Amino acid sequence: MADAVSINTLINGAAAGGSKRAIVHLTNISDGTGESNVVKVDRSAMRLPGLPDTAPTKLHIASIRWNVSGFAYVLLEWDHAADDTIAVLTANGYDNYESHGGLKDPNTSGDTVTGAIGDIILTTSGGVAGAVYDITLEVILAP
Repeated sequence: MADAVSINTLINGAAAGGSKRAIVHLTNISDGTGESNVVKVDRSAMRLPGLPDTAPTKLHIASIRWNVSGFAYVLLEWDHAADDTIAVLTANGYDNYESHGGLKDPNTSGDTVTGAIGDIILTTSGGVAGAVYDITLEVILAP
């Protein structure tokens, strides 16, 4: 078996009538299998407003709302040659980075990997059957 996961993109930049944001809702009901470095926000699938054929160069985080139960933690990272941590989520909460212009992808390892550079990936840890997460990301699409 496998965890029952869903990724729902509620708003996707240009597809949302010109927004420079994407809102992505993630869920998991685990059978104990867990997830490891799974792409949850594919940068290349996002579109910049006014440029419907152009993906953003980076994804920054405006806010994260989460509820995690039954996992030791859920790790969010930007996918790079050496991944950059976005957040380690436990229990429930809400972080808003708007006053800082968003949580910016530091890209500390450089863009040395082709393809999935800067995607947002997720890893669960310590999950048991019945563990769940519900995460909503508001993502800033950087040109």
